[in-house]
Amino acid sequence: MDFLLMTEGGIDAEGPGGPPSVPQRFREVIAEAKLADEVGFDVFGCGEQHFDPPYWTISNPETMLAAIARETKRIRLRSTIVLLPLIHPLRLAEIIGTIDILSDGRFEIGTGKGNNSIAIKAFEVPFSELDERYEEALTVIKGALSNDRFSHRGKYFSFDEIEVLPKSIQKPHPPIYFAAISPQSHVVAGRNGLGLLTLSTAMSRPQIEKRFRIYHESFREQPGALKKISLGLQTYCCADGAAARTHARDSILRYLKRTIFLYEKTLQEKGLNLDFSNTKKITSDFEFLARERLLAIGDPKEVIDTFRYYEQLGVQEIRIRCDGLPHEMLMANIRMLADKVIPHFK
Repeated sequence: MDFLLMTEGGIDAEGPGGPPSVPQRFREVIAEAKLADEVGFDVFGCGEQHFDPPYWTISNPETMLAAIARETKRIRLRSTIVLLPLIHPLRLAEIIGTIDILSDGRFEIGTGKGNNSIAIKAFEVPFSELDERYEEALTVIKGALSNDRFSHRGKYFSFDEIEVLPKSIQKPHPPIYFAAISPQSHVVAGRNGLGLLTLSTAMSRPQIEKRFRIYHESFREQPGALKKISLGLQTYCCADGAAARTHARDSILRYLKRTIFLYEKTLQEKGLNLDFSNTKKITSDFEFLARERLLAIGDPKEVIDTFRYYEQLGVQEIRIRCDGLPHEMLMANIRMLADKVIPHFK
């Protein structure tokens, strides 16, 4: 199983000196990526978020990962989410090619439609167009990176004989993933031959198994296809399991509360009035989340047992999110996982 360390550059840490500034947090993120590279993590990732501090400050993951590419040697680098409907796909294809070269072929692309209605409205993309824009942008990106010259005629983008430079080192293009939560979004990932970025939070084992089955049944082989399940898990590990839960509890609950709020608000803006009451109840109960393995918080044995549980369900990669804590604690978490947990899966 592979392990990805991810951050969104949160500045909500409650340390003795108060929360870090954004420039300080960016320096810390680069240091965390360098350490992850040195101690054996497989991938480092950060995603695109807009206009919602303090939980997210990285609005341009491609720039951050380009900087990290020059500071690391081995670890792969993934934009855990780039919001395809918010950027012209030819521009993004150029960015992908550039970072793949700067990283010596270590770049990967996580894609999504957007879970923040504030950003979607600010960038003036109608909610009714998100799905179509995503699918068309994906087609353009694959075609532009895979062909010497590329033409396209679509609803939102049209051009003739465009030669995108630079091309990526990886052929036909770097690995592409799709962020999926609903059953239908798992179909989208499979149908397009994309790696699956999914979550565990608030889902029971039968729900997880159902979504994985939908993904596998929908998967279509095609050039550049990647059949891989990556699961995001809030993770914090230290020698004393009780201390780990005490340290991580508040930051995780704050993050989950805000995330659920954004998803609910965005779906409402799209005209979908879904009932989030049960999800809110589950994600506010830290003890339940930990007990049901919806988090990986505790001592090394507890974290290993949780990772093993998901490995048996067919997960091939764990995306470890640990943000909202002081930098020294985040660095200790990286070392502990690399020393006491990850070797059990290699």
